[in-house]
Amino acid sequence: MLNAIWPHLRRTGITCAGLALSLVILLVSATSLSAQDRILEGTVRDAGTNAALGAVEVTAGPAQTLSGADGRFSIRVGQGVSTLVFDRLGYSRITMSVEDWSGQVHMAPQPIPMTELTVRSEGRSALARGTALTVESVNRDQLHGRGHTSVAQSLAGAEGVSVAWTGSWGARPMLRGLGGERLAVLVDGNRVTRACISGMDQGLATVDPASVERVEILTGPGSTLYGSGSVGGVINVVTRRPAEDDPFSGEVRATTGSAAPGGSLGATASSRQGSLDLTGSVDLSRFSDYRSPAAVVEGSSYEQGTVDLKAGWEMTPSRRLNLQMQAYEGRDIGWPMSGMAEIPAEGRRSASVDYSWQRGGLLDAFSTRAYIQRVQHHMLMRMPAGGNMGGMGGNPMGDSGDMTSMAGNAMAQADGTAMTTTDARSHSTTSGARAQFRILPNARSHLDLGADLTHIGAEATRWIERTGMGDEGMSMTPGGMDGTDPPSSEIFRSWPAVRIMTLGLFAQGELRVADRLALTAGVRGDHVGRRADGWDSTRDQVITGNSGFRLDLSPQWSVRASAGRGFRVPDATEYFGLTLRPDGFVYQGNPDLDTETSLNLEASLTHQRGPFTASMTVFRNDMAGLIAPVAMSGEMISGRPVRSYQNVDDARLMGGTISTDVALHPRATVSAVLNHVRGEDRDTGEYLPEIPPTEGSVGLEVRPFQDPAHWVELELRAAARQSRNAVELGEMETPGYGLMSLRTGRSFLGVDWVAGVDNVLDKAYRSHVDPSPPLLRPGRNVHLSAVRRF
Repeated sequence: MLNAIWPHLRRTGITCAGLALSLVILLVSATSLSAQDRILEGTVRDAGTNAALGAVEVTAGPAQTLSGADGRFSIRVGQGVSTLVFDRLGYSRITMSVEDWSGQVHMAPQPIPMTELTVRSEGRSALARGTALTVESVNRDQLHGRGHTSVAQSLAGAEGVSVAWTGSWGARPMLRGLGGERLAVLVDGNRVTRACISGMDQGLATVDPASVERVEILTGPGSTLYGSGSVGGVINVVTRRPAEDDPFSGEVRATTGSAAPGGSLGATASSRQGSLDLTGSVDLSRFSDYRSPAAVVEGSSYEQGTVDLKAGWEMTPSRRLNLQMQAYEGRDIGWPMSGMAEIPAEGRRSASVDYSWQRGGLLDAFSTRAYIQRVQHHMLMRMPAGGNMGGMGGNPMGDSGDMTSMAGNAMAQADGTAMTTTDARSHSTTSGARAQFRILPNARSHLDLGADLTHIGAEATRWIERTGMGDEGMSMTPGGMDGTDPPSSEIFRSWPAVRIMTLGLFAQGELRVADRLALTAGVRGDHVGRRADGWDSTRDQVITGNSGFRLDLSPQWSVRASAGRGFRVPDATEYFGLTLRPDGFVYQGNPDLDTETSLNLEASLTHQRGPFTASMTVFRNDMAGLIAPVAMSGEMISGRPVRSYQNVDDARLMGGTISTDVALHPRATVSAVLNHVRGEDRDTGEYLPEIPPTEGSVGLEVRPFQDPAHWVELELRAAARQSRNAVELGEMETPGYGLMSLRTGRSFLGVDWVAGVDNVLDKAYRSHVDPSPPLLRPGRNVHLSAVRRF
């Protein structure tokens, strides 16, 4: 036969050597292909019902696919890929070896309560499910291993985050230049509403960092899912949770530091028996006046305690009921921003119940919750009668009532100058309910539908008394602009039984139009009603929404973009408040205020290749109808001039963030963050006040030994000089600064230890966003923390 076909092969130009070479190439290619790539097929099922499970993300290295409605999938596994990951919202993630793949996998239901933000992985950053908004998480190691006295301090250095320093207690976070009531602050999903009309206790002030498991930060307008106040973003504090599987677990923890002498001591215990679990935590803290490089800052000490109880019942593998109660108490809280004020007592009580059901199918999941939270505030302040402390108005971006100091107050008391004593007591009660359905029309789309109701009740009263050198104890200082003397005592009902109720309906969804492209969109409608004693009731309707996309350009590059409208309902002070402030003005609410709105545009590019990941985001946020106090010409109350809240300004904030992580070595990692934001008044072209400067950080973490609990970290933080100032409001230029910190951790004798020195060079500095008058931040801080787990 060979003799018969050989002439034909020669006529076609194929020689024996060429034929052999071709066969070798074919065999090598086939062998190479089989060695490099192979196709895995199989089925994903629900571990409880054995039903086919669709919309499961199956990942093998850079390759990713979705299981269909029948649970089946097919994925190409490249050379060197050894791990398969199965991920689906509402189910426990499964990671397994490619070699262990048997053709079928069962995923256990994991009902998701409303105590946390649900995210999906997207390059370096996590994204909120169904949106193109990023969610960054600050974990417990960052919270407890850095010698900080407040939660806000621990967030400094996160992407897009700045922190305003008001003392050891009450530091305030800002996201992309927005803070105060323009951020939605949640504790385990419960909205926190301040009780102080001047904002002393707003945000994270009543959260002890020792009680926190992690902090989730959603940047950008989250109004579609979280309603009013989230034009800058959402900060959700997640407190400690029970261990997943251990029948009994717990820990004892302690921290101490030198900059704010004192420390904290706490413990957590968890028990899981069958379908029931119970967790209890207690934390106590006490800190003396903190030390700056210049001097001890008097009036900055405080003590606090937190008790947190959680109970859970796993009714079935797919249904869960959670109960939670938390109590916070602060005592003898110094407020060095004024030099004259103190908070004898601050309290927060909360209770909530959550029910979640992960059922699968078209109606994939259902969650509901109800909660109530009450914050109580007591403030005392002494100041020279008739003194004008300045700097309280015209700041649309700042907090509505930062108290400013007055130099010479101690001298005024010593020489017998007439004094004014203010005793302020207030409380706010926030209650609400939320129900949310997740619908899966097919494997490539999902839709969250829901409704929430929030009711805020607030009451505040201020008693003002004056004492002096007169024969009858009356004030000898002149009163208001009409030349009359103010009475020796006054009562201001600052919040006259204020009630604000918001009912919202929302929808947020995602559609994967291709393996690499997902579209997101959401819409929300809110009905807002408000009333107070002595005021007419008013109502308002607000429509907001968002849209965006995520696109994987390649296995290494991805891009996302979003556009979203946010809103903020004016707070109780802006609507109905009536109070005398240290600048000598009476601040009066305005029930005819319009709702603040914003339009946020942002885009992000992410790159990931081996040990290198980087992300760059640019944004623009146009704010309309900003609320600020305005002097009312000719109006007087109790002989004093009046400032009323008005919608006065439109503003624009623009900027960007860059973050990167580089694994230089399996035991050495470098991470860096750079934040920049610029704000201007769109009507006047002037700079906005209290806008953070360009700032960033670089960290190097080295793990010199095999033990992952043994590490060393060097952190460098810096901020540029801020010369873009609101000069017309008296804002001054702030110099830049640079800081160095060293930390190390290791496990010894069954205890996890972290020791460090922050601000190693004892640098005297303040940030541009710190309220006036300027307080120097803490100097060199030698700190130590210990955790013993069992």
